[in-house]
Amino acid sequence: MMHLLTLKLKSIPRFRVDLSPITPDQLGKKNLQEICSIRLESGNQKICVGDLFNVSGSESNHIVIKDSCDKLDRIGQNMGTGAITVHGSVGSYTGFGMRDGRITIHGNSGDYTASGMKKGALEIRGNAGHFLASAIPGDKYGLMGGIVIINGDAGDRVGDRMRRGTVLIEGNAGAYCASRMLAGTIAVMGKTADFTGFAMKRGTLILRNAPDSMLATFSDCGNHDLLYLKFLFKSWRKLHSKFSEFPAQVRVQRLMGDRACDGKGEILICQDT
Repeated sequence: MMHLLTLKLKSIPRFRVDLSPITPDQLGKKNLQEICSIRLESGNQKICVGDLFNVSGSESNHIVIKDSCDKLDRIGQNMGTGAITVHGSVGSYTGFGMRDGRITIHGNSGDYTASGMKKGALEIRGNAGHFLASAIPGDKYGLMGGIVIINGDAGDRVGDRMRRGTVLIEGNAGAYCASRMLAGTIAVMGKTADFTGFAMKRGTLILRNAPDSMLATFSDCGNHDLLYLKFLFKSWRKLHSKFSEFPAQVRVQRLMGDRACDGKGEILICQDT
C-alpha cells in the first residue's frame, strides 16, 4: 500500500520560504533522501526540506503538508499534475502559474492566489488575500483558466486583469472586484465593496447581493431571464460548494460597462435567490 508523501512542519520558520520546488511534477520518482535534501529559498538563505519538515510517505503524486503557516509561499507554483493538500494557512502566490491538477488549502491563503493559473482546480477552505486571480505587476493577465473556489472572504482586486476561468466566492469580496477584467466568470455570494467592476472590459460578474453603490459608468439594461445561466448554474451542482445550491433559473438585473473604457462586461445581480 502506497502512503501519500507527507511534509509536517517542524516549527514556524524565521523567514518566508519558497515552496515552489515541492510539486508532484518536480518530485517525480525522487526517494525520501533526495526530497529531504532539496534546498528551498528562505530570505537570503537556503534551507533543506528535511530541516524544515518531517517527511514521510512515498506517493509523490499527492503531497500533503501539515501544520502549515502563512510564511510558506508559492505552494503549487507551475504544477501540471497530481494534487497538493495543505492543512493550515499558506502564504502568497499559491497556485501561481498552475497548469493542471488540484490544490486544496484547509485554511487561509495570502495575496495573488491563482495568479496566472491556466488549468485545474484550487480550493481555499478559508479566506483569500488581496489580488485573488489577478495579474502580478508586469504580467499581462491574471487567472487564465481553471476553477477557483473560496469558502470564505476575499480581499481587494479580485480578478484584476483576469483573462479566463471561474472564481466562486462564498463570502464577501473587497474593493475593485473584477477591476480591468478581460474575460471569464466571477461569482460572489456575499457583499462587494466600493468600485465594483472598475475599468471592466469584458467578462461576467454574478452577484447574489446588489452593491451598496455602483459606478455611474455602468448602464442598467433591465431585468432578464438569461438562458445560459441555467446551464451555468447546473454545471455548479457537482461542486463541493454552496454554489451547488444555486437554483437552476434566476432572474437577474443586468448592468453593462465599464463605459469609461468602452467596456462590454456585464454585472448580473440575482433578483430571486
